[in-house]
Order: sequence, then structure tokens, then C-alpha cells
Amino acid sequence: MGSPESTETSRHGWPRGETRPVSRKEEALWLLERLVPDGSANNVPGAAIRVAGRLARQPLEDAVVALLRRHEALRTVFRVADGALVKELVPQHAVTSVVERREVGDQDELRSVLAEFVLRPFPLDGGPLLRVGHFTVGDGDVLCLAVHHLVFDAMSTSIFLEELAVAYGAAVGGHDLTTAPVDVVPAWPEPETGEASLAFWRKHLDGFDPYAARLWVGDRTAGGDSLAGSTTSHLLSPEAVAVLRDCRRQLRAPDAVVLLAAYYLLLARHGAGPDFAVGLPVNIRGPLTQRTIGYHVNILPLRNRVGGERTVREFVRDTRDVFLEAIGHADAPVDVLMPEAPRLDSSWRSALFRHVFNYLPGRGTSPIRFGDLPGRLEVVETGSSKFDLEFVIATVPDGYEVKAVYSTAVHTERNVELLLRRYDALLTELGRDPEQRLAEVGAWCPEDLAAVDAAHAPHPYGPPRTLPAVVAARATATPDAVAVEENGRTLTYAALWQASRATAALLREHGVTPGDQVSVRTTPGAAGLTALLGVWLAGAVSEPVAPVGCCPPAAPGADAGTSRIAADGGPVEQAAADGETSWDAPDDGTALLVPDGRVLRPVPVSSRPGEDDEAGDSVGAYDPDTVAAHGAGGAIGHADLAALMGALAEELAAEPGGPVDAVWHGAPGCASQLPEMWLPLATGGRVVAVGAGESLPTVLERHPAALLRAAPGTWWDLLADGVPLSRPALLTEAPPLGLAHRLVGAGARPYQLRVDGAGVWGVQSSADPGDRWLNRVRPVPGVRIAVTGPEGQELPLGVTGEIRVSRGSWEPVGAGLLGRWTDDGRVEVLGSSARRLFRLGDWVEPERIEAVLAEHPAVAHAAVVEVCAGDATLVALVRTVPGQEPPDPVSLRAHTARLLPGAAVPSHVVVVDTLPATADGVVDLLAVAERAAAVANTAPAAGGDWTPLLVGFWNTLTNRQDLGPHDNFFSSGGHSLMAAQLVQRVEEDTGVRLRLADVFENPTPAGLAGRMTTLQEES
Repeated sequence: MGSPESTETSRHGWPRGETRPVSRKEEALWLLERLVPDGSANNVPGAAIRVAGRLARQPLEDAVVALLRRHEALRTVFRVADGALVKELVPQHAVTSVVERREVGDQDELRSVLAEFVLRPFPLDGGPLLRVGHFTVGDGDVLCLAVHHLVFDAMSTSIFLEELAVAYGAAVGGHDLTTAPVDVVPAWPEPETGEASLAFWRKHLDGFDPYAARLWVGDRTAGGDSLAGSTTSHLLSPEAVAVLRDCRRQLRAPDAVVLLAAYYLLLARHGAGPDFAVGLPVNIRGPLTQRTIGYHVNILPLRNRVGGERTVREFVRDTRDVFLEAIGHADAPVDVLMPEAPRLDSSWRSALFRHVFNYLPGRGTSPIRFGDLPGRLEVVETGSSKFDLEFVIATVPDGYEVKAVYSTAVHTERNVELLLRRYDALLTELGRDPEQRLAEVGAWCPEDLAAVDAAHAPHPYGPPRTLPAVVAARATATPDAVAVEENGRTLTYAALWQASRATAALLREHGVTPGDQVSVRTTPGAAGLTALLGVWLAGAVSEPVAPVGCCPPAAPGADAGTSRIAADGGPVEQAAADGETSWDAPDDGTALLVPDGRVLRPVPVSSRPGEDDEAGDSVGAYDPDTVAAHGAGGAIGHADLAALMGALAEELAAEPGGPVDAVWHGAPGCASQLPEMWLPLATGGRVVAVGAGESLPTVLERHPAALLRAAPGTWWDLLADGVPLSRPALLTEAPPLGLAHRLVGAGARPYQLRVDGAGVWGVQSSADPGDRWLNRVRPVPGVRIAVTGPEGQELPLGVTGEIRVSRGSWEPVGAGLLGRWTDDGRVEVLGSSARRLFRLGDWVEPERIEAVLAEHPAVAHAAVVEVCAGDATLVALVRTVPGQEPPDPVSLRAHTARLLPGAAVPSHVVVVDTLPATADGVVDLLAVAERAAAVANTAPAAGGDWTPLLVGFWNTLTNRQDLGPHDNFFSSGGHSLMAAQLVQRVEEDTGVRLRLADVFENPTPAGLAGRMTTLQEES
């Protein structure tokens, strides 16, 4: 493993000494450095002492050397020889100073210097694993301790600093520490784990699910298995502190147990459980070894169940019992338990717990003096985290400080801040009533409530209005303005209004009364608008619009078999005033099905409007509180529909209060057509209906600023054809980032509508530069959005769940999407809940992979599916941007590997001319899956040349002969040490240097071969 391991002395001049066996715990720490080779994986957070004055240089060095001579643990060094870890004890006489001295200019430079000092790696080359920094700044000195975890833990820090202060005081008092005898403290060899403890933990972990603690908050990112971390702190509120004090009396439980119970409950409210484990660090020093320096902490996998009908009192009692039982068997380090633990699919992280709870009563409260100089202890964080989340709770004057140490590959600072605030709120709630059911204890903080409430606050669009009232006002104020353009003909607002009123009168003649339901079948054009306006003016409620070519649904209460439809020879009623010439619109099949079973035609629009005879007026039609339409997703009221148009006008109008023209095309019946049908009429614009004989590009050429709704494939075609696109661009599905950028470059303003059976429930705009994939939606007026967990509970900010939409008194309806609330009161849509995958230990959203692929400049659109080819395999089909050279699949795979966690990197990337699509232009995922399965089962994975070699390694290391390209290393008998051997063999035979984490992320020969090829491409 390199020359330093074979020398007689280290580069520090410390000679080789007595060899001693390494423990499993020490071996595990070394493996961690192999798994995540970022240098400082095992550096202990630094302890910095600020003293009010100057420290004497030589006495400080003498004091440090004296402590090294005293504690065998500090003279213990480690080397790597022949692929194994070796431990040696350096003789007392060979110890030399490890103090580094430096003058620092100011406090900013000091912070930078301290961070570098604490994070500087300790190579395992036989050198000391401790260094002491002596920094001079201003009128005071700073002493900083940097140590490797192999020889130190948190208690060792206190022991070392206390003894260093005493030794320094003696040295400055005139004692010669270089000749004084030293009472040696032997390195404490931890006893072997007892059989009783092993039996306890086997029973405790029987049937344990390693994925149970996965939270719904946080995202694995590219490099998600690094140790990159951060910290943030929170002082518990006086209310929470009072609860803790009261719990001592009411629940007869110590603070540590109540705080631990609240931590379990916090994690459960965010997705963990109901049966999961939390890591609990426990000092295992015995009464006679309390002053021993070393790494003598075991982290216990404390399994608890958070569920059922228990009360708060019962849950705290159960937590106390689990806590005390575990403490009684603390001699079993987690590294001894790991070989028997269930395996994770891909992560090197602990399979037993993701989250840690650390209670440190009284830490840092004792004063420190160096000679005559008072000192103040500060912690220098390492910027790393071995766990997803750790709560470190320490007592402070009048309360408690909760420090959260978290993985930045999983959590954002904002999410952790909210977790801390919810922990505070949850603690407060725990003390409200010890007899309340656990399920009733909430975990929302004030910020959650404020953001979600603000998202649904009424928007000041003025007094409630209805679309019929708006169109009536337009017909009165601007009667000759064009409302509809169809087949080269134009229709004024006055004519549209007159025909709508006449249609309302026709409906009333056939028994339609306010509140009745009328089904409407139509195509784009004046007849459809007239029909719907006529229904509303009659006070009736419109049913879902059915596409032309389908028979309209039977009227409520009517026999579908007796409906009289013109095509079947039944009468179709139509009214027109005698002596008038009808506007010659084509027979487009627009029809109204009324409650008595009759099918009516809307009244044709007159070419010369007659007198306004008040026919069709209805109080109900103008009542904003009445229902305008029913749909599968609920009812939408008149006021809400008008408010929706107001909201869309604010988003889509080129200037405030200006008109919006819209092109209405395609098969009617889709709720996403509401804007193109009604937004022009609500703003004084015109509806441009694309007739059967017209081409869409021709219409767009005539109306270069009109709003257009289309699928991504249509937008790519329009871009390729050079059609003017300086217009609002509504997309029927999430646009690839490359398409959104191209549309913006062409002058368009891209938006995506979110719709359900009742209509639009959210609009997503590209105007926000922070919205990378156009996936943040704000509820529209009249709609309430909830993000819910599996049991229907509403989730707070940043927590992923199912999006549910409700209107008025209607029950919430699932949107089939996953999402989470953002701080600004929008819902970030993460993808389809049906498409979400759990693979290699992580949740994967195919839409996110597709968006990342589409960021590549040569990719127009992508579709990602998982197919079965041995192990489940991700396959991506990508469509090239028209006019671009097809991208290299290997480079596309490398592109995703840079931006996504290993679980989300496709094994195969296939470049295609077009993606299979359904009739309405949406990608046909079934057809994509069929093609992807053929690719996965016949084509070699990316980097297939390495696959045969790796298959051989798989079989040799696991002592098998039956493993193939898609067999999982760890489920076939491999483990961490074996993976380390695999990495070494790969480098020796191929020259490709892998991280050990690469094997966990790519546990099949085919997958690891692809990773090797990617590394070669990147180098």
C-alpha cells in the first residue's frame, strides 16, 4: 500500500515500537477512511481554548510531551502493511513535540487557520495521531487540539485538557517536566463482548428492517456517500424546558429519556418507523478506567416502536425501559453486531441506524485555567457527519442547547433548522397532557403553519365575480371587439353574448332550472363557448366536457338508452330568430345533454346582433357562490373560476391589466384547456380556434403573441420550424430544462399547468431562477393543496408526501404526484408517485433523472424506466435536439453521475430519434419500457469491456462459480473487507482507482464496469 508502511521510522521521526492487535472498532474506523477517502473522515471536532494573555512556549511544549509520555493511547500509532491495519506502541523516550506555533493576523484568519488545522488529515504511516496548535492573535492566545478518532473520544478531550492545564501550570511554576517521573496510564484494551450481551442484541434486532429509519425529508445528492456535513444549533424554548422539568415529576423519567422519546417521535413524524433504531453513544469506561484516554465509546442501536394506541406516558415509560436495558449491555460495539445485521443495498453507512442521539449533561461548564490565565472552550467543527442526522444535547445555564450535526448530502440547513424547531414544539406538546394518545401529538412549528396558511390566503382580485358577468361587461363596454376568431371569420363580444343568452333561453324552455347539470360536448370554437356560457346563464352546472366522437353521457336520472341524439335520428333542438341570417359555422357536433334526456344544439351566433331582450338573465348565473362545473376532482365555483382567470392574467398578460389572446386547438375535453377558452374573454382578448383544415404553424404566424398550450414534442417541432414563439407557452407536462431554456431564448414565457378532473389547481412559472426544473406550483384560487403521509396526515414544510387537492366541501383527491411545501408557500412537485422507485437504498424519482439528462445541451427530451435484467436496471431513452449531433451515451451517463446519487444513474443510455408518445403527445412509458427491456437484456452495460473481469473477481472473492454480470456483490456473500480487496485487485489489474463507496453504489459487475468507464472518461 505504499512505501511509508515499510520504513523503520515515520516521517515524524517516531520509531516503530511494540506491535499490538487491532480491534474490530479500530479496523472499522480504518475502513471508513477507505470508503470515504476525503482525508479527515475520523478527525475529532477540535477543542480550542482562548486564553486572556500569552502562553509560554517551552512550558507548553514540555506539558504536551509529558502527556504523550503518560498516556499510552497517545503514543499508539497505526500503519497499513500488506493491506491490513497494524498498531504499534511508541516508547516513551522516542516521543517528540507535536506542538505547532503560528502568529495569526486577525479573527477571520484565525477561523480559517483553526479549520485547516483541525481538518488536516492524519496519514496512517506510523506518525502521531494528535497535534496541538498554539496560535497568537491580538492580545490573547488560542490553543487548539486536533486528534484522530483511533486514539480519542469526547471524554478524552476533557481528560486531556484538564491534565494539560495542570502540567502547564507546573511547568510555568518551575517544575522540570522533562526529567520528572511519569505515572503511565496504560492503553485500555476493551474486554471481549459477553455472550449475554450478544444474545440480548440478537433478540433486540431480530426482524429489524434497515430501511425503516429513512425520512421523507432530505435528498441524496451526487457524492451522497461522502462525509460532508455541517452543524446548526437551537436553544430550547422556556416552554419546552418547563415541560422537561415537569416530566421529571409527572412521568418519573430523567431528562435524557424524555428528550430521547421526543427525538424518536420527531423522526417518526418525518417518515421513520414505526419500528426503527437510533444510535446512542455510550461511554464504556469502567470505574477504574475513567481517566483513560482513547476511543472508548460504543454506539448502541436502540430500537424502539413508535405507533399503536399508546399514551405519551406509556411511550416515555417504554423508551426508558429500552434505554436502561441497552445500557446494561453496552459492551457490544456496533462493529461486532454489523456482520449479523441486515444489509443495505448500496450504502456503506450503518445498516442499523441513520440517526444518533447524544446527551451530554454538564459538558463544557467547568472553568479552565492555564497557569494564571483564564480560558474559554470553543468547538471547531470538522464539517463532516458520519450519520444522516445527530442531535447533541448539552445543558447550558437555564436550559438546553440542541446541536444538530447533519450530512449535507442528505439535508439542507433550512430543513434541519425546521426539524429543530419542530422538536421544540413537539417537546412542548408532550407535556400538555401525559394521557393524550401519541398519534395526537403534533410536530408542526409556527413557520410551517404560517407558510401553508399564507399559500391559501384569498387573493385580492376585487369583489367576487363570475365569467358570465365579465363577458357581459365586455359586451357592453366593447361590443364590437373581436372575441373569437375561427376559420378566418371573427365574432364580436356582443354577438357571442347574444347567442349565449339565446342558448340559455333554449335550455330553460326544455326544463333546465338553476342547479341542474348539463353535459357539454364540443370542439374549439364559438359554438363551444356559446354552449358553456348558455349553461351558466341558465343557472345550470356544466359536466365534464367530452371529446367529439364520443357520445355525451346520459343525463342524471335518465336512461342512457333513451337519449335522443341527432346521429340516431332523434330530434336536435335549435333556435334562431325568424328573418335572421345565422353565422355559418360548421357542423362541429357541439351538443348539450339536458336532464330530460334531450340533446340540444347551442343557438347559432347571429351575424347582426339584435336588441338585448333580457332573455336568459338569471340571479343564479351571477351568484359567485354557485357551482360552475363538476368534475372528477370536485366542483369549481363561479367565483373561483373567475379568480383563477384573474390569477392567470397576472402571470400571463404581457402587461398588467392587458388582454391575453390564446390559440385553442386539439381535442377538447381536457381541463387544462380552461385558460385558452376563458382567459381571453376574461381579459378582453380573443380566442383563436384552430379549425380542422388549418395548420397550427399558420395560425401562430398570424398571432405571434397569442398564448399556446402544447406538449413538449410540439414545442420542439415549432422551434425547429422557426415559428414565432414570443408568447406565453403552456406545457402539458414538465418541460425538459433544455426546452425551457430554448423557449426563453426564443422569447417565450414557459409555464406548466397542473390540472385534475375539475380543472387547474396550480401554475408553475419559469420566471423564478431558483426553480431549476419548473416544478414549483402555487395553489390557484379556490383550491387547497395538502401534502400528506401514507396515513393521510398533513406534512409540514420540506417533507415529501402525496399531493392532494380539494375544492370547497369536496373531499381531497390525490393528484398522483409527490411533492413538498417550500418556504414561500409553493409545492415543489417531485414526480409521479406511481413512478417513484426504491433502489440501492434510496428513493429515486425518474422525472428528476430525465430533467438532469435534459440539461445536456444535445438532449431534447428523456424517458427513464426501470426494467428487470437480473437486478433491476435503469434505462434511459433520450431524444436529440433537432439539428444537433447525437450525444455519446457514455458522456450522458457521466453527466448524470456528476449530478445524481449512484442509485439514480442509468445503467444504459440509448439515443433515439423520437420518443414513443400517446395520442395527446405525452410520452408513452409503456412503449418506452418495452424498448428499454430489449436494450437491457441484449446490449452490454456502459463499460461492458470490464464486465467479464469483474465477474471473475465476484466469483473468486465470494468462493462461488455461478455469479454473472447482474449479481449483487453483497447479497452474494460479499462484505466491507471483501469489497476493499476487490478495489485493490481492480487497481492492480486495470489501473482504475475506485473508491470503496463505488462498489456499494454499483454492486453488480455490469454496474461497476460502467462506473470504471465513467472514471476513465472523466480522467
